[in-house]
Parts: sequence; structure tokens; C-alpha cells
Amino acid sequence: MTVVFGTILATCLGVIAASVTILTLIALGPMVTRGYDKPLAAGSIVASGTLGILIPPSIMLVVYGPQAGISIGQMFMGAVFPGLMLAASYVVYIVVRCWRNPDLGPAIPADQLTPFSTQKLWRLLKSLVPPIFLILAVLGTIFPVLRRRQKPLPLVVWHQLFLPLLMANSVLACLNTPQLRPCA
Repeated sequence: MTVVFGTILATCLGVIAASVTILTLIALGPMVTRGYDKPLAAGSIVASGTLGILIPPSIMLVVYGPQAGISIGQMFMGAVFPGLMLAASYVVYIVVRCWRNPDLGPAIPADQLTPFSTQKLWRLLKSLVPPIFLILAVLGTIFPVLRRRQKPLPLVVWHQLFLPLLMANSVLACLNTPQLRPCA
């Protein structure tokens, strides 16, 4: 799961340092306290966090494309599928290692498992809307542009302005908690 989240985060950020730092802060502590092998936990975080240089929108591809005389859109198109294949190979590697040696990544204890509910699934799907929207906005405006030879900037700017509006209700709902009301 860390690799999947790291891939989504790397795709949204495009910068290695930011995605590895955020992944470390979010995932490393819980993985180590649950008994995961430290090298495996750190390796999965670093490996998935560094996918930000390969999966668009990658800052490295934006810098390297003009230097090499290649269209940035072509660089993005050439990097998407290898990046996703690399993420899938990380997942397969971790699953096989943990299957062969369950001590590397122990299962969640039965007392900590919560039953499946449609409310949880709905919350998960709602939380995935902004990152998926951002990914599709960036990639969806770059890839068709290669066929039409138009500039994608107005579309990307529109998506970047619409995304905060989409998230505004959830951010305001998070700030409207009893603990934060005295601060207002």
C-alpha cells in the first residue's frame, strides 16, 4: 500500500524530496511500530518516492526535455508507462518477499482490523478524487495536445484553479472541529 500511495503522491508532486519526505512522515513510523522490516519499509518509501522523477508531471523531464531538444509532452508520454511498470514491479517484489518471509511485513493483528463498510469505501473514493483529478488534468491536457499542436497552458491553469475550489468544502469541514473553534 505504501508503494501505491507513494506512486500517487509522486505523480501529484513531481519532486523527489517532497514525496520522500511526506512518505517518511506518514508511513515509516506506523510501518516500524507494526513490526515491518526497517530496510524493507525504508526501501519501499524511498523507491516509490523517487518515482516522481519518472512519472509526469516530473520536474526532471521538464528541465531535461529542452536541453535534449525533445518535446516535454513526448518526454512525458515516454515516461508514464515505464514509471507505472516500475511501481508495479516494486509491489510484486514486496509481495513476493513478504510471502516468502512473513516476518518482513507482518499482517495487521485481528484486533486492529475494522470491518468493511460502504462508508469507508465511499470516504476512500472521495479522498482519491483530488489527486486523480490533478493527474488526469495534467496528463489529459498534455497528451491530446501532441496531436493538435495547441498550447495546454489555459487548460492546466483552469484545472489548477478548479482543484482548490473542489477541495474547499473538505478543508473547511476539517477546520470546523471543536478543537479549532477557539482559534477562530
